Amino acid sequence: MKSYAAWIIAAALCAGAVAQTQAQEAAKTDQTKRHAMPTPEEMFKKMDTNGDGQISLDEYKAAMAERAKNHPNGKEMPADMIEKRFKAMDTDNNGTLSLDEFKKGMEKAHARHGADAAKTPAATPAAPVAAPAAQ
Repeated sequence: MKSYAAWIIAAALCAGAVAQTQAQEAAKTDQTKRHAMPTPEEMFKKMDTNGDGQISLDEYKAAMAERAKNHPNGKEMPADMIEKRFKAMDTDNNGTLSLDEFKKGMEKAHARHGADAAKTPAATPAAPVAAPAAQ
């Protein structure tokens, strides 16, 4: 009888541990989803506030201002820089960004950002300190 009771207690403890692990994994997944970078399509849809399938310069400026409010450093990008980036993405020069232009612009920006990080020199190790000369 004692071994049966011990078995039941062990099974209950295992079930509790499994349930706790599952709850922790679910919480991690929820947290990852909340902090995951949106896809270019999701970003485009959010920026396209009038729903016409294009992002105008005004919509882009508004999105950049919103991004600055939510960014940890809170710095707003200068207006001339916003316009320069917009014009660089507007490859057909029609004054709006299509989803394709936006995605290509995002890819270029990510490639540039990664290249800039790769150019950053690694910390160089300090030169070894020489032992004092024997007297």
